[in-house]
Amino acid sequence: MPAPARVPGQNRTALYGFDQLRPLGDVWSGRVLWRELTLDAEFFEGRYADATRADRLTLRVAGSLGGERFEIAKLAAQFTSRNANATQQSINRLLKSSHIYRVSQGVYAYTAPLFGDFVRRKYPRQDEDR
Repeated sequence: MPAPARVPGQNRTALYGFDQLRPLGDVWSGRVLWRELTLDAEFFEGRYADATRADRLTLRVAGSLGGERFEIAKLAAQFTSRNANATQQSINRLLKSSHIYRVSQGVYAYTAPLFGDFVRRKYPRQDEDR
């Protein structure tokens, strides 16, 4: 009797919680959700965890501005607990660690597509993020 066919990713389903998914009825929605969860677990979580605590705060606040790009002036205006210099230092560290890149003067974007969406979904801005 032949061995059953191995389903790609079968050994990772329980590890990432994919075994909790229920059929959505729409195959396309299920594929998008599967891809989103896989990217979150295998790629975005590691990038977010690599950032320092202060830089994760910057990423959360930048994510709350919406989109995959943000302006440093708007970002700095969101903070009441730290000055613009501290925000700029955090931006510089994020640039150096390749979390973000400079699009133009004062405008930055995430180096990984959909990373802003991930931050908004998984790590939304908290009340204490000021």
